[in-house]
Amino acid sequence: MQVTITVPDNVIREAANRGVDLIQYVESLVAEGPKAEGTQALTNAIDRIRRLHAASASDGTR
Repeated sequence: MQVTITVPDNVIREAANRGVDLIQYVESLVAEGPKAEGTQALTNAIDRIRRLHAASASDGTR
């Protein structure tokens, strides 16, 4: 399965400022959970991924 997310510009800038790969930075935010910086944007992204996953499972495209 492939998941596509939109990463806010401020998260992209923060990854660049820290000198880390964007994917690694986003993964670290996910691993940190609710205490992560940009929590609301991350929570929204995770919720959207879950909705997309549920929709694909219910229409048989999983």
